[in-house]
Amino acid sequence: DLVAAKKGVTESTDSFVTAQMQINMVSGCTDDYTKTIDNTWKEMFELNLAVSSMEMWDLDYQIRTTDDQVKIEFYRHEQEVLKAKSKVDAEELKKVYEERNCPAFSLASVVGGGCSKATSYPGQTIPIRCSDSDKTLVLASTGKAVSDLLCESVGNWAVNVNDFACVSKCETDDVHFDIGDTRQVPDAPSGYKFVDVDGNVATQTTCLGPKEPGWNIPTVWVEVVRGIPSEFYEAKAALEIKTESARGSGDIVHFYLKTETLQSAGGVSIHFNDPIEYELSSCTGSKVPMSNVPAGNELVWTITRQRTPLNTIKIECNGVQVAAFDIGGGCVASDHAMYGNTVARVEFQADDNASVYFRQKRISENCVADGDPKGAQYRSTTAVTKSGRQCQMWDSQFPNVNTAKADFPEADYPGL
Repeated sequence: DLVAAKKGVTESTDSFVTAQMQINMVSGCTDDYTKTIDNTWKEMFELNLAVSSMEMWDLDYQIRTTDDQVKIEFYRHEQEVLKAKSKVDAEELKKVYEERNCPAFSLASVVGGGCSKATSYPGQTIPIRCSDSDKTLVLASTGKAVSDLLCESVGNWAVNVNDFACVSKCETDDVHFDIGDTRQVPDAPSGYKFVDVDGNVATQTTCLGPKEPGWNIPTVWVEVVRGIPSEFYEAKAALEIKTESARGSGDIVHFYLKTETLQSAGGVSIHFNDPIEYELSSCTGSKVPMSNVPAGNELVWTITRQRTPLNTIKIECNGVQVAAFDIGGGCVASDHAMYGNTVARVEFQADDNASVYFRQKRISENCVADGDPKGAQYRSTTAVTKSGRQCQMWDSQFPNVNTAKADFPEADYPGL
């Protein structure tokens, strides 16, 4: 009956669909697994329709084989009740199919990384690994190795799937070791020994993953997902956002920056009015018009928090600077402190209807200013070394003879 049919959806661990997911989940969301689960769902919808049809046919038969008008009216009433109930049951089944699963995603470099819609259930653990056997799957933000992916009870993946990265395993004597694996250190030559960084005798070595947050910042464009914090290590990268909204449309870019523990680190909104305006949450107090915004609808916005001047939010559009706001001088003290928090996440808000894609753009670590790639305009502010020694002029040969003038000609470095 319909009760049995509804029990076949992912509402409990003994349901038919859930059982099929458990039985067939061997190597992750592979093509074969997805095909099996899709077929199972198809059978469930067909079963739901078949049960309703059989009950309707039975009532129709009862009507055609009796002359009792009271019974006929009763059976017709039952048909109307059945129609309404069948509609409700079909909607409930569809709702389960639509909602009781984790979001679809596809990762070509990962075996089992192609989970389609309605092929997972809350509480399910999915094995996952790099398709290249010489690489280990890690979280790019932390370097932590990953071997499975949990679909949480609330219907979200336990980690951000866009944070996955495949990195080369450790290799010794043509043997590859996963991150976290240990091996015995070979015997040292006679009279020697292997020691660690602290000078202790080493007998084992462990394959370590990258540990610096943001070590492998993904620079590919990712579709914006609203309401979910995404990895973004601001110390290593600027935030880039693609929009296609027209000037004067009233659309909005709206996101908040968060710390590793999801504390606020400020927020930015861009309003597609005419002129286009921006606002810093709890800081600017109102919308501020931008200048020199390039024409057209396909725009790339780059938001950077500069350290010089201290905590300046700079906004560029298609490579043209359109805004710069001094947080230190423009916000009240408490908000200034908030904007000084270390950023590790970005969360696009529900009212954001303009952001289409985003990515992290690496910030150059060269010690040169914008527009001065050779550092010709750089002027230091310190003339004494850390140990207290007086610095030597570039053109001086005392106390040390040098070739600075020859190595750095006046034409390339004027004023040195």
